[in-house]
Amino acid sequence: MLYKKFPPRLFDLATMRQKELVMTRFRPHRLSRSHPTDNATNSLNNRRPTCSLGADSLERPLSASILAEAYGTFVLTLLGPMAITVVSNPGLFPIGPSLGLGFIGLAFGLALLIGIASVAHISGAHFNPAVTIALAYSGRFPKNRVTRYIAAQLVGAVLAGFAQLAMLGTAAGRASDLGTTMPNFALPLPYFAALLGEIIGTFILTMTVIGSTSQSSTLHWGSSAIGLSLAPIIWAIGGVSGASLNPARTFGPSLASLVFDANVFNTYWIYLVGPILGGLLAAEIYRRMEAR
Repeated sequence: MLYKKFPPRLFDLATMRQKELVMTRFRPHRLSRSHPTDNATNSLNNRRPTCSLGADSLERPLSASILAEAYGTFVLTLLGPMAITVVSNPGLFPIGPSLGLGFIGLAFGLALLIGIASVAHISGAHFNPAVTIALAYSGRFPKNRVTRYIAAQLVGAVLAGFAQLAMLGTAAGRASDLGTTMPNFALPLPYFAALLGEIIGTFILTMTVIGSTSQSSTLHWGSSAIGLSLAPIIWAIGGVSGASLNPARTFGPSLASLVFDANVFNTYWIYLVGPILGGLLAAEIYRRMEAR
C-alpha cells in the first residue's frame, strides 16, 4: 500500500529519510567547544565569554554581572584575609601560628575556586581589578564595563573587610590589620622587593587566567588551574610582599583597618601599581604568543 501511495522516487526518498533519522538518534554525541562541559572551563572571559549552560555571559544584564563580581570578591577578600588574622592571633586559634603560609595560601586558592564555581557563568569571575584591566587590554572584555566591574569589586572587598572587623573586633584585627598586605621591612630593599613581587606574582596569575580560558586551550580543568595557581604564588611571594596580586583584596581590609591604624594606606600604592603592571605585562606577552 505504501508503494502505491507514493511514486517510486518519493518512496525511495522517504525510506532514506527514515534511515537517517534512526542513525541520528543512535549516533554517539561528540563533545565540541560549544558543549556545556567544555564551556564551563572557558567561562572566564573568552573573546566571547560563555557560561556552563551555553549562554553568553556578556548577554546577561550588567546588573547581574556587577552583583556577581561583588559577591565573588567578597568571598575571596573575606576568607583569605580572615585566614591571615586567625593565623596571626593565637587567642583565636591556638595552633594558628604553626600553620603559617601554607594554610593561608590554601585558604586563598580555595576561596577563589568557590567564587569561580559560584558565578563564573554570570560575570566571568574576575574578582580583581588587575585581571579586569588586563582582559580589557587584550580585547577579551568590553572596555565600557571596566569601571563598573572595578567598582563592584571594591565594594565587595570593603564589605568583606568590615564583616571581618564586625566578627573579630579591633583587638584581633589589629594583630595583622585584618589580613591586609605589607612589605617585608626585614629585606634590604623592602619597597622594591614588594613591588617586584607583586608584578611577578600578578603576571603569573594573569597568564594562568588568560591561557587556561583561551578558546584554543584544551584543558578541561582550566578554572581549577586558576585557583591552584594562586596558592603557590602566595607560598613563594607571601614573605616578600604579602602576595596581594589584587588591588581590591588589599583595599577592603585596609579601609576597615583605618578604625585602629591610620597609617595602613601608606604602602597601598605598591598593591595598586604592581598588580596592574603585572596584569598588563601578561596580557601583552600572551597577545604576542598568540599572534599568527
